[in-house]
Amino acid sequence: MELVEARLTVLVDNASTFIDGRITEYGFSMLIEARLDNGDSTLILMDTGQTGRPLLHNLELEGVSPKEIDYLVFSHRHSDHTGGLRRFLEARKGKPVPVIAHTSLFEPSFAIVNDRLYEIGMPISREEAEKLGARFILTSRPLNIVPGVTFSGEVPSRWGPRHTKLVYRVSDDGGLIEDDMRDDAFLALTIGSEAYIITGCGHAGVENILGYAAEITGKKIAGLMGGLHLYGITKDREEEIIESLRQHPLKILAGMHCTGPFIQKRLRDEFPKAYKLIMTGGKIRLPL
Repeated sequence: MELVEARLTVLVDNASTFIDGRITEYGFSMLIEARLDNGDSTLILMDTGQTGRPLLHNLELEGVSPKEIDYLVFSHRHSDHTGGLRRFLEARKGKPVPVIAHTSLFEPSFAIVNDRLYEIGMPISREEAEKLGARFILTSRPLNIVPGVTFSGEVPSRWGPRHTKLVYRVSDDGGLIEDDMRDDAFLALTIGSEAYIITGCGHAGVENILGYAAEITGKKIAGLMGGLHLYGITKDREEEIIESLRQHPLKILAGMHCTGPFIQKRLRDEFPKAYKLIMTGGKIRLPL
């Protein structure tokens, strides 16, 4: 069996398109309908946003019940991606759902913003989530969910730097150290000779994501969509990222969520045919 089509709907992003009734919040969630050549269709939810309220509201507007979701995938453990888990599970009324994520999903995570410390990790314990129906599949290695849909697992840093500014974890001796976000993962959708990549925040770094995606799929990278964590990067770093993107035959480039507003014009100018501005309510049909 092969993946022949994927229909993507952005359920949560920092901003919203002019679509009646959609609500949003700071965070990310995307619905992926994966269609196979035998007629089978699978619904995959990537991330849940920060609270779950926009997620459930916008799912209802799409005519999709939370009970219809076949798999939930987490890009990483930060609460603007995992915070809606409790509400999502409660809305399923006890119906079990596989939850795919990195092995570090439940490790504590912190941010320091304006000299204040914030806890930004998964806001529900594993035990609580399992009581509500979560069935965790935690792995640091690539995992094929259905034909043509691959969870990356841990992304190595062989191609460039990671984007981990201002986030921290607990060290072995109990102190706070910079978090290199080894749990940051992506989804790769492989259709024919092309792979389309969906990120949550892109903490692993654009070069590493693209390099590893090409390695694990063996395909040319035709799309990069989702959070890229480019807010506040230096001009030198911006040039490195643009050059990295140029190495791939991108048909779609859509930086959402934490990509930041300032680099959007540069992405549009450098990749006018591939660039798309997509927010809550936006839809993408693959392949292009």
